[in-house]
Amino acid sequence: MLIVQLISGYTQTEEIWNGTQELREKIIAELDDYSSLSVRVRLGKWNDNWKEQARQLYMLRERYADEKFTVVVFAYSWGVGNGLVKFAKHLDRFGIDVQTAVVSDPIYRHWFIPRNLRVLWGDTRITLPPNVKAIEGYYQRTSQPMGRTPVSSTAKCDPWTLLRLPHVEMDDARSWHRRCIEVAKEYAASSVGSKQNVPATAPITQATVEMERQVSEESQEAPAKKNFTNTSNPDQ
Repeated sequence: MLIVQLISGYTQTEEIWNGTQELREKIIAELDDYSSLSVRVRLGKWNDNWKEQARQLYMLRERYADEKFTVVVFAYSWGVGNGLVKFAKHLDRFGIDVQTAVVSDPIYRHWFIPRNLRVLWGDTRITLPPNVKAIEGYYQRTSQPMGRTPVSSTAKCDPWTLLRLPHVEMDDARSWHRRCIEVAKEYAASSVGSKQNVPATAPITQATVEMERQVSEESQEAPAKKNFTNTSNPDQ
């Protein structure tokens, strides 16, 4: 099972369409062939109740205990400095890792509001919890606030990419969107496998029964096609 968690930034609201919402739609479209029971694309705000969100994923993992359970996060701005940090911390208490995070212009956030002004002169770094296993991202130096590379003692940190965009447009960055989609597809293939895969303990409905029938038929047809190819081309 793959959980794709997107986290929006401070200036983004549900009332106005934004880049994080657009990215969610793109990922859903790219992964449309997978069962929604196996791949779940979620969108949260930077200031959501991440303790509650983490517990929901813990209960979901327990519900499907026999399935491989993978979490990846795509976040922007305070969605990194507040959302990702808190989400990962609460997931860590349940023994759940964030396998990778792909972020755009991450901005530090402190619980004491006046301290957030330190962002304007770059005196801030985001410290990631140890259960974030890898992180990569994009940053800009065109406008304030300017994102900074998070600090981690355990995560694999890939090279970061500088974009010539202001902060308020970094959630729409095509490079970030493309990379998030690539990562989502990679983890869907490795975590779920077959696009027709349905968790073994999923609720039994007509739709899941039909999906399992298709998988069974395809698995039986594959060896038959291989044998036909071998026998009909003896000189190859």
